[in-house]
Amino acid sequence: MISINATLVLQVIHIIILIFILNRLMYRPLLKLARKRESYFGNTKNEIRELEEQADKLKLEFTEIQINARKTASQEASQIRGEGMTQAQGHLEETKKGVSSIREEAEREAQKEFEETKPFLGDEAVGLAGEIMERLIGRRVES
Repeated sequence: MISINATLVLQVIHIIILIFILNRLMYRPLLKLARKRESYFGNTKNEIRELEEQADKLKLEFTEIQINARKTASQEASQIRGEGMTQAQGHLEETKKGVSSIREEAEREAQKEFEETKPFLGDEAVGLAGEIMERLIGRRVES
């Protein structure tokens, strides 16, 4: 059976002293370390969340910049294409004028040559017609 005497009181005092010493030497430092650890992980989670938000913002900014760059490039390409078409149209008009002047010059020269050779063609035509008739009929036709 358990007897209550002075040793029981002494053992209770020893347990209280042991709890006090363990509390000072072990429990408080462990609890302090656990709180620091939880605080560190909480701060780290907050930092991660903030960095993710910044990354999302940067991604949106990058997307906007990319879209704007594509729009600008498309507009510039259209402008360059339009300028090219205008220049091509100008060159085409110049070429048409050049061809037209060359054609007029060739027609004038042909008309001049025709006028120069016209007096000789009458006699030549009569001679050729006579030859053709001679070959067709087989004898010489006198006019």
